[in-house]
Amino acid sequence: MPSDAFDSWHERAERLTAETAVWADTSLSGPELTRAAAVASARASVWRPQALAEYLDRLARIHFTAEWLRPLRAGILPTARPEDPARRLAAVGHPLLLLHGRQDMTFPAALIEHTAKLIPSARAVVIEEAGHMAHIDQPREWLNTVAQFLC
Repeated sequence: MPSDAFDSWHERAERLTAETAVWADTSLSGPELTRAAAVASARASVWRPQALAEYLDRLARIHFTAEWLRPLRAGILPTARPEDPARRLAAVGHPLLLLHGRQDMTFPAALIEHTAKLIPSARAVVIEEAGHMAHIDQPREWLNTVAQFLC
C-alpha cells in the first residue's frame, strides 16, 4: 500500500483517534485491550452511522483473545501482507471477486481496482457508502454481489 494512500483523508484520522488512544493506554492488556481497540475502531470500520449499533452488538458477542499480541510486540508476528500479493492471487488460477467498501479506512479501494487490472481472472466491485466492514454497512448489496459472482 502506498504510504500516502490516506494523506488527504482527514476524516480517517479523526475516526481513528479513539483506537489510537486505546493502543496507547498502558492500563489495558490482553483480551480487554483487543476488545477495547475493536470497539474504539468501530467508527473507522463501519462507514454508515445507522449500521454502527448493529456492528457494536456483534462485537459485544465476540470472545476476544490476545494470543497475537506477544509475537506482535516481540516483532516476530508474520506479516499479513504477503510479498507481491497480486502475483500470488493470480497464481490461484480461479475467478476472484475483490469486494471492497469505497470508504474503507484500512485498505484504500484504489488498491483492489489496481489489483484487478493485474489479475485477468479478478473482478473488482467497490460498494459505495461502505467501510472496511462492507457487509455490515451494505449487507444487501454485499450479499447480492457475492451471489452473482458465485452463480
